[in-house]
Amino acid sequence: MATESSFHGWLDEKDWPNVDLDSNGNWKSSYKYSLASHDVEPVEGAFEFREPNLSPRFDWNHDPNKDKWTTGPDGLVLHTATITEDFSPAQNTLTHRILGPRSNVTIELDYSSMVDEDRAGLVSLRYDVGWIGIAKDGSSTTLQMVDNAEMGPENNSSPHQKERSSQASLSLAGRSGCDAKSQRTDGKTFVKLGQEHVAKQGGVWFTGTRYSIFNFATKKSGGHAVVKAFDIRLS
Repeated sequence: MATESSFHGWLDEKDWPNVDLDSNGNWKSSYKYSLASHDVEPVEGAFEFREPNLSPRFDWNHDPNKDKWTTGPDGLVLHTATITEDFSPAQNTLTHRILGPRSNVTIELDYSSMVDEDRAGLVSLRYDVGWIGIAKDGSSTTLQMVDNAEMGPENNSSPHQKERSSQASLSLAGRSGCDAKSQRTDGKTFVKLGQEHVAKQGGVWFTGTRYSIFNFATKKSGGHAVVKAFDIRLS
């Protein structure tokens, strides 16, 4: 026997939900809330990771190590959880869906506690990756743009420049799989670094292209990077 339900529809004799349609058999243009309404986060905004839990809008790329990251007054602290030459297996890469049709994301990154041969930054992630980030190599600290990184580094191109401070703002602009990399160190001016990354398309990875924050080691563990803010805006 069919029964009424609070979702503005009804359940048939097999308890399958059916939508309440109009007199012409079509969906209605609007429905009243069945439950009490509540505010939701806007799609745009700045996030400083001060709360003890991550917002549901963020996802880990794969098998995060819960002992290697924290949030709190200092922001998102990412300790190196993986030693790898390749971005793909690195743990604790934090992702966020790209807003469309075009959006920009900027992170404030403190890299003062990174150690030799650590890599940290912002990436466009799908079948392949393109990232802009900080590379520590001995006494040298450089800002790099890496393009077309897949399961190995052999096809990467890496324009770079030396960094003399301990903090940087890194930005990606995304539209239809294309991402322009830029950076700033004076707090005002963004400068394009490297070429545009054109993401490979396909239907297997149903989550689509994502913005992601990463920090991994290529030599030894012990370093960490701090993300002070993550700001995403439609453009």
